[in-house]
Amino acid sequence: MKLADSISAPPGAKTSPAELARVDVVHNFGMWTAFNHAVSRASRLFGRPLVLAPLGMLEHQAAWSPSGRLGRWTIGNPAIAKVGDTIFVHGGISVRFSATPFQVINRSVVAALKARDDSESSILYDPFGPLWYRGLVTRKVDAEQPNAFPVGYPSIDDELTAALQTNRAHRMVIAHTPRLAGIVISNGGRLVRVDTGISRYYGGKLSYLEIRGDQIMPYNFDRSPPATPAR
Repeated sequence: MKLADSISAPPGAKTSPAELARVDVVHNFGMWTAFNHAVSRASRLFGRPLVLAPLGMLEHQAAWSPSGRLGRWTIGNPAIAKVGDTIFVHGGISVRFSATPFQVINRSVVAALKARDDSESSILYDPFGPLWYRGLVTRKVDAEQPNAFPVGYPSIDDELTAALQTNRAHRMVIAHTPRLAGIVISNGGRLVRVDTGISRYYGGKLSYLEIRGDQIMPYNFDRSPPATPAR
């Protein structure tokens, strides 16, 4: 968050809103940890379950609550951003949302965050919603995308076309589904996948995307090997 706040746009350029990352959504609801050995012993001593908050849990929840610093920052960043004629979204826009303007979708996400809606029907967890959708990349059904695509579901190209037309955009930039070999541009330049797994955990290419007018310029770099610890 501090890094995002420190980034400024070049003179005369529009600042691109930060993408609503998966971790922002998950952490907004707080995290619960298992009871440790000491709590178990205390429960047996008192003869009833004893609930203790792990150190930092209350502060963590306060920070990520809708009124907390991190919660306000998260709610203030759109799930879908439009800069010029380009749409930016973490997962993608499925046909279920393609007829809805991105501003309306963003309001739905904000409402769900403020309400801490963690139900299965919440837009925050919908596999066809903007945060988790992978259907613009793959139609494979797996743990990440458990819902099968029904017969007659639009093709990727038709689905992309519908979303772009609704939002009067020329292209969509998505992440979420990594391609370790580097940024890929497909569908006649209308779909750009920028998740290249840049952390060492994934080991993908280091990359960034530059857009100048109608020019889309991906940059992919091999990473240097990990430094050998000095003996």
